[in-house]
Amino acid sequence: RKGVDVTKPFPHLADEKFDFVIFNFPHTGKGQTDTTEAALQESISSNRNLLDGIFERAKTVLHPYGRVHITLKTTWPYTLWDIVNRGTQNGFELVRLLDFTPEEFFGYEHTTTRPLGMTVDISRARTYEFVLAG
Repeated sequence: RKGVDVTKPFPHLADEKFDFVIFNFPHTGKGQTDTTEAALQESISSNRNLLDGIFERAKTVLHPYGRVHITLKTTWPYTLWDIVNRGTQNGFELVRLLDFTPEEFFGYEHTTTRPLGMTVDISRARTYEFVLAG
């Protein structure tokens, strides 16, 4: 489903369980136009919180053996988001890394949070696949 806010509970999905929760290129948009160190730190913090929200909400809608797929660019500053540790801290374990293949998502068109309308290179993006630990 599109349009789900992962920072809020999912009461409308309370009776539904899914095999996969997929979030390609999550980003809060914080710090996109400011290049200061403070803006970078705010961006990192807000995006780590976003990842925490994805993992926490995924727990409420996944089947017991369901999987979470989160795709991120593998370049700086995305590497500072520490996705594997975020997953671990939220009760998940990484099971594998996959190359992101946009063709697997019919009609997928990558967009950016930057207001510049620029093209973003996602050719080296990776999908992190997590399962609930234990």
